[in-house]
Amino acid sequence: MAAKKQKAEKAKNTKDVEESFQEAPKRPAVLWLFETYSERVIFDAIKRHLLRQGKPSTRQGIYAYRGDDGCRCPGGLVLGEHYQEDFEDKTWLQLVTNGFVPAAHKSLICRFQKIHDKTEPALWSSKIEEFEREFFAPKTIQED
Repeated sequence: MAAKKQKAEKAKNTKDVEESFQEAPKRPAVLWLFETYSERVIFDAIKRHLLRQGKPSTRQGIYAYRGDDGCRCPGGLVLGEHYQEDFEDKTWLQLVTNGFVPAAHKSLICRFQKIHDKTEPALWSSKIEEFEREFFAPKTIQED
């Protein structure tokens, strides 16, 4: 019973985070609050967003933070009102390096961007599951 309650609470938290990203124009500090969320919460929100969206975010056939039809890539999801048109020709890493976005969760966002841009949507679920296993695998300490 406790596991079921935990799962329900996790789903609610993930939905809340995703909705906070979607409502960013109403909540200007969302991008910077993003730093306070755990990797698990960010991962689950982006996973849910991509799988629900089911197609890449593109403009005239080119991958975009914000697509022609309202779609958003992983980075576009968290940018909210901080989005600027000139971000479109920059990678997430370039946005971090130039100080446009916080460095928090950089590797997570970059990996999701790669899945979004390089994988057919029909394969997103399996690629995301593979990423999840790797990203959240227990870390082992190597002995000298």
